[in-house]
Amino acid sequence: VEGSELVSHRPKSAPRLPLSGRGLTVKAVREDHTIRVGDTGGDPDFVKGSLDAHSELVVPLRVRGEAVGVINLESTRGYAFTHDDQRLAETLALHVSGTLERIRLAEEKQLTQERMLREEAAAEQARMLATVKTRFLSTATHEIRTPLTSIMGYTELIQGALEAEDTSKLQVYFDAVQRNAERLTRLTDDLLDTQRIEEGRMKMSKTPTTTRELLVDLAREATPRLIHRRQTLEVSDGFGGVVDADRDRLIQVLANLVGNASKFSPEGSAIQLLVEERGGEVLFSVRDEGVGIPPEDLPKLFKPFPGIHVEGNREGTGLGLNICKGIVELHGGRIWAESGGLGKGSTFSFTIPEAQP
Repeated sequence: VEGSELVSHRPKSAPRLPLSGRGLTVKAVREDHTIRVGDTGGDPDFVKGSLDAHSELVVPLRVRGEAVGVINLESTRGYAFTHDDQRLAETLALHVSGTLERIRLAEEKQLTQERMLREEAAAEQARMLATVKTRFLSTATHEIRTPLTSIMGYTELIQGALEAEDTSKLQVYFDAVQRNAERLTRLTDDLLDTQRIEEGRMKMSKTPTTTRELLVDLAREATPRLIHRRQTLEVSDGFGGVVDADRDRLIQVLANLVGNASKFSPEGSAIQLLVEERGGEVLFSVRDEGVGIPPEDLPKLFKPFPGIHVEGNREGTGLGLNICKGIVELHGGRIWAESGGLGKGSTFSFTIPEAQP
């Protein structure tokens, strides 16, 4: 029985009989009892099938008190089925029904187990998300409080200096306030970008852009930091073609990678930026001669607040790399990092699709 039809499982035919129609088989299902007919020619419910049957025996299969199918026996001889044949067929039907019941129970058990596994996985994911959210908020609050505390401290110093009419250190105090205000602005922007990426609200305004234009813009943005640390940026554009990209966002990614390379490399060192074509994709790689990354820290990269400590540097939020990952993936690319370990430098690479003609 499938829905409102009785479907035959004979090897070479599969007629579908409406349960509301004629036929001894559907009648046995509707009335839920055995039907034995010795002369089909005299029975108004008989419907001739592929066999020229003169007698028919139909026994319903019951599962949980409901007819779910039938065993149908036909013969070209009249009155071929005896009362003993009927009892044998009904005994066979009991065994088949029992087997169908066990199959149904096994399927229901499996479905129940699968549902429980899905619910457990969803609950575990919810617990993990709650833990990550709590840690994220705690760390973000700490990161915001640090520059705010500094700003408030220097504001009090400025107020004290003004009351004492001592202006000799005001410029130093104001510079410190400005630095912390800029740090707070960057952190706020990063948190907003992270939220947009997680919620799928960051939009890319893609236009055809040459890699040369990207590198010119990058040099303009990165030069002040590099000059301050007496570092050089060696650029090799082996592609020189066009990418379909959000120019500002791609510059944000490159500037972040070059900025990190500068931050974690010694003064006077060289940073390399390589651009090349790789099978329909454009590969950007930023290599440095810096502190390197331990193998156990590589999987933590590109996650917010990864908790990676680098000796001699303040622990960062990790939001920059997390945003880079989101921007690259919104371009249809991927991003990764490689390092030989501590003291052996690092290479951060990402790909984006080449612009289609």
